[in-house]
Amino acid sequence: MGKRNRAATLPTNLPQLQNLIKRDPVSYKEDFLQQFRHYESQLTIFKLKPDEDAEDFGSLVTFISQVAQCYPEETRAFPQQIIDILSENYQIMYPELRRTLAQGTSGSDGGPARQEKEPFKQEMSENAIAAKKSLDVCIELYKKNVWNDDKTVNVIAEACFHPVTKIKVTALKFFLGSNEDEESGSSSEDDVPDIRRLQHVNQINKKKKSKARKMEKALANVRKKEKQKHKAENFNFSALHLLNDPQGFAEKLFSILQQSSNNDRFEVKLMTMNLISRIIGIHKLMLLGFYPYLIRYLQPHQRDVTLVLAILAQATHELVPPDALEPVVKAIANGFINDRCAAEVMIAGLNAIREICARQPLAIDATLLQDLTEYKSDRTKGVMMAARSLIALYRELNPELLHRKDRGRTASMNMNDYKPLQYGEVKVVTDEVIDEVTGEKRKLDSTQHEELSDVVDVNTITGPRKKAKQDYDERVESARAGREGREKYGAHKNKRAEGASTTNKEKVRNKAFMMVVHKRNTLTMKKMSLRKKQILLKKQQGKKKR
Repeated sequence: MGKRNRAATLPTNLPQLQNLIKRDPVSYKEDFLQQFRHYESQLTIFKLKPDEDAEDFGSLVTFISQVAQCYPEETRAFPQQIIDILSENYQIMYPELRRTLAQGTSGSDGGPARQEKEPFKQEMSENAIAAKKSLDVCIELYKKNVWNDDKTVNVIAEACFHPVTKIKVTALKFFLGSNEDEESGSSSEDDVPDIRRLQHVNQINKKKKSKARKMEKALANVRKKEKQKHKAENFNFSALHLLNDPQGFAEKLFSILQQSSNNDRFEVKLMTMNLISRIIGIHKLMLLGFYPYLIRYLQPHQRDVTLVLAILAQATHELVPPDALEPVVKAIANGFINDRCAAEVMIAGLNAIREICARQPLAIDATLLQDLTEYKSDRTKGVMMAARSLIALYRELNPELLHRKDRGRTASMNMNDYKPLQYGEVKVVTDEVIDEVTGEKRKLDSTQHEELSDVVDVNTITGPRKKAKQDYDERVESARAGREGREKYGAHKNKRAEGASTTNKEKVRNKAFMMVVHKRNTLTMKKMSLRKKQILLKKQQGKKKR
């Protein structure tokens, strides 16, 4: 039998026809129209018997959804037809066919199917359950890079204003990146191999390449876990950049946050404030009412106050007027940095002021800065380090605000040539600056990368903390927790389980006298002299003392 030519196989070989259409849509338009008429006839038959497994109909739907972008006019009604079929017959359809039709609605990016789905998603928002489900689908498709355009991001952004708290929290978590943190934290620490045990086995047993590879794999796994543990907070940076109107979005969120009728829990309000601050910091927005609003939460006893301080630092940038930030900085200095506060509170206050001033150096005056730098000789190491980091920051940004003794040699020598930038002033790029930028650079370390980040981590505010010494009650509680599931302490001598046998000595003691009176040991004791009995008794007492 001779080999059939391409034209004869096209009506039955849909993947090959799909490939050819994508290469040259004009030449194969008649072949496509033939398959599309076949699809319409199959659609009429399927509507009469929707409970049958129409495999040919499913393959035609897949074919048309893949090439629909090549013939937008001919396939204009195709997405709505599939959506109507799913809406009317989804309960009685075969699962495989239902999945094929659902995948066919997505089509290719930018095709008519994509355009037809937008009003469908908006219709679902009327029902809370449907809105939650559609929001989850949008987020999942964005994470899989199926829908990663501005339309999807702005649909998710609208969910931040939904009256149902669960839907609002889901949208807020998407922009804050909490979903990625939950997925990365889902892997338990039990998966980490025991390195000490593997090293011990390698030292004792015979050296083999397989064991060496196993050891290298275990070490790589441990390094990966450590890297994930110390990884900076991840969030949808690109999603925040795709917002159509970031200023309007932030203002609307802030107006809802300010409403007296807002009965959201404190955790939801905190997430809203966090999202507002990130949008302000990334897009360099002006929302001057946000800074006085945060002053009410700047108290050392406030729950999650370190996160509030991080939110305040995130919302600061060089375009914020210093007059709007000075009251906030003074509130932090008065509430967190004094001799009556604990060391942890003072560290958080100094680090928060440093993060704010790193973004807007004009937010603090010389008097307050010089007062804060006096803590450079504090006896608490954390407070001392936080104060010295503030001094190091202003040695680079504006050494004129520091005491003369705190400026350092380099800054003091260059005081005549240095001129700090005023508010609104921009440094013009010259040839010297271009040479510095294009010149050879040294690699930034991890601390410098953290300073360049737009997101302020809570650990940056709290700083390194020394583990507090346990008091008596905590030590007792820790000891009790360690004894759970363990046997009682003490000797196990003569302690046996129920039903266990006893020793021959104990059995002899419980026997009747007439049973043991004729034994050799007993007869020997009867004939023994008094002196021998004394010697034997002394030996027995000596054994007991040992």
